[in-house]
Amino acid sequence: MPLWALVLRLSHGRSDSVRTGTRWRFGRTVQNTAGQPVHYPPVSTPRPPKPRHPRYLSAAERTTIADLHREEKTLQEIAVVTGRNTSTTSRELRRNADPTTGLYLPATVDRLAAGRVARPRPRRVTRDEELHAVVVELLSLRRRRCTPLWTSPCAASMRRGSTT
Repeated sequence: MPLWALVLRLSHGRSDSVRTGTRWRFGRTVQNTAGQPVHYPPVSTPRPPKPRHPRYLSAAERTTIADLHREEKTLQEIAVVTGRNTSTTSRELRRNADPTTGLYLPATVDRLAAGRVARPRPRRVTRDEELHAVVVELLSLRRRRCTPLWTSPCAASMRRGSTT
């Protein structure tokens, strides 16, 4: 829980603590006695990292691979210990070795892998107004052609019980 939210929760409705929590959340700028502006940045607490899917190598597995590779174990032996396929360990060592020294540094590799994780981004349809207009038009045509049975005039008269 962020610090500002904790202050707001502990305020119990008192306006001074709510104001303090808001200041901590968004930061504030005040003037000191000399009349110069002093900026207090927002107080933030780092969020815990999102757990990775087991499909990807964890930091502990990368450390194990590095330790066993340093002990000059074979790829098959490393694969047995980590419980991964031999090709996975081979690919990990080949792709992520430092290009200048040739060393496999698990902490650096894990940090770089975390940076490569897909991040949400805006959809192309929402970014491109022309494409959005075309999609909306095509969907409206489709809706007009594919009207459900219960909305047609014939279905309405059948529901009322009239026979024409």
